[in-house]
Amino acid sequence: MFWDDGWQMHDGYGAGWVLMMWFMVIVVIAAAALVAVLLRPARPGPPPPASDSDTEALRILRRRFAAGEIDEEEFRRRSAALADTNPS
Repeated sequence: MFWDDGWQMHDGYGAGWVLMMWFMVIVVIAAAALVAVLLRPARPGPPPPASDSDTEALRILRRRFAAGEIDEEEFRRRSAALADTNPS
């Protein structure tokens, strides 16, 4: 044989291939976990707390957002529309 590495990795025997296989499994699992964390959707933030000056429409809107009936974009769009029509 031209070279002898002691582990007999080049002959198809020994621990070298087993260690390399386990290392690749760990790398693939770590890469999949990283992709899953990076691609997960962001959670919408909670609506602002209600105050005494809120109108009934804004209270209903906050309740619907908390119940998950509308998403954050819809909540912000409608609350901005209510703020534009609110005389205070």
